[in-house]
Amino acid sequence: MKNIGLICIVLLFISCGKEKKKDIITNQNTENIKEKIEHTVADVSKTIDKTFEKKLYTYIRKTSDSIFYIVSDTSKKTGLSNTENRILLPIEFDKIYTPDLTAKGFFEIKKSGKLGLYDYENENIIPCKYDIIFPSKTEGFIAIGKIGKEFFHVDSKGSTTKITDENDIPDYKKIMKRFSFDFFAKENPRIIKILKDGTYSEEEERVIFVPSYLEVLDIMPEMMSDLAYGGAGTYKSSSEVIETKEVKSGIMAFISKYIMYGNDARDYHIEEYYLGSVHKNPIQISKSQFLGSESSGNIFNYCDEKTKKITYSFINDSIFEYKSMVEQEEYPKYDHMKTYSYSKITDKGTVVSLNTDRFYDFTKYVVINDGYLEGCYGKKNDNYTGDDEWNMEYSDHLDLEDLSIMKNEIFAEYGYIFKTPKWKKYFSKKTWYTPSHENVNAFLSDIEKANIKFILQKIKTIEENPEYVDKQKIMYGLSG
Repeated sequence: MKNIGLICIVLLFISCGKEKKKDIITNQNTENIKEKIEHTVADVSKTIDKTFEKKLYTYIRKTSDSIFYIVSDTSKKTGLSNTENRILLPIEFDKIYTPDLTAKGFFEIKKSGKLGLYDYENENIIPCKYDIIFPSKTEGFIAIGKIGKEFFHVDSKGSTTKITDENDIPDYKKIMKRFSFDFFAKENPRIIKILKDGTYSEEEERVIFVPSYLEVLDIMPEMMSDLAYGGAGTYKSSSEVIETKEVKSGIMAFISKYIMYGNDARDYHIEEYYLGSVHKNPIQISKSQFLGSESSGNIFNYCDEKTKKITYSFINDSIFEYKSMVEQEEYPKYDHMKTYSYSKITDKGTVVSLNTDRFYDFTKYVVINDGYLEGCYGKKNDNYTGDDEWNMEYSDHLDLEDLSIMKNEIFAEYGYIFKTPKWKKYFSKKTWYTPSHENVNAFLSDIEKANIKFILQKIKTIEENPEYVDKQKIMYGLSG
């Protein structure tokens, strides 16, 4: 048999209204179903290949009484066929989503950047003309479609009714306040990968495609793959909003967390944090900004829990602060250290990063206290041979050199001309530094003036109490 290069995925979806049949399918007849899937995949693969004379990628959706194939050609367009190899949707769609997540009984479909729906029971296409499609809880309708600034109730036949009552318009501010999405929810259809030779394994890769109204938020993968319901792979994955804040009139900022737990050679987990915003009138979604992540095999296991913990807060109505431990190379004195990053929600609701030329950005945006100087600052022993008693040196407070850099880079950013050779040399290596002013006091903000005063006080304290910044030598190793 010729190699037709097929990749196949099976979507197992059992009708929730047939519990007895569900039990039989999932618990008693697994091997029979497996054989049926393998046989069907092999036969259909041959037919499809002959029909289209192309190598296709095949996805199979199995219900209690039918199987569908989402086929994709080399142009990456997709279509839908059934077990009789009859084309239900021509291969001209940009994407066919996991069914039933937006509307029960429907595939969400995308063509030329616009969205529509396909009724897989009645073989009815609702044309792709919507920017976003939302689930609907209104009796008699299956979804809500957005076109430009207008919203429409959509029924199962595709007929629409323009929404005039503002209370019926989907409100992302409300959606995000209670938002969570579990990739492993029992009601989600399951897509299972079939191997190129047509065989199927319960441990093979599973995938799920996020519905469009969540996809546009950009706070989790558009497609989650390698979902393991047994064996290696991802066994837990979800996304949720963990904090919201009304930052301006009609604009709500939100912080979301995406988590993934899996098993390969050993268990692992990843947590990712995002900042985004939504505006109700007209409904607008700002592209979410990735803030940072933490994972298992914690490289900061020698630090205390308080220091390792990721924290975030709005320091005013528009500026957001995110703190985390990082492994970094920009400041060669430390391999591991606590860092802060800042973002701003603009008047239009856009999320933008706030970047300065300074290494210690916080001196520009917030009046600092001891908490900004305390932390966990580690440097590996680059000369470690295996015979030494330590391979990591760390302290829980920034030292005199760090504080001097912190203070002087405030002046340097405004072009202060340094008098001492040490700081002339140090800042001459910074591409952003342009010496141009004998005095920059007029440029300093009240926040910066307060921070300079505080830093000078801390320098004096450490000079009088050098034990403040004592370093500890340890034998460091990864956990997990």
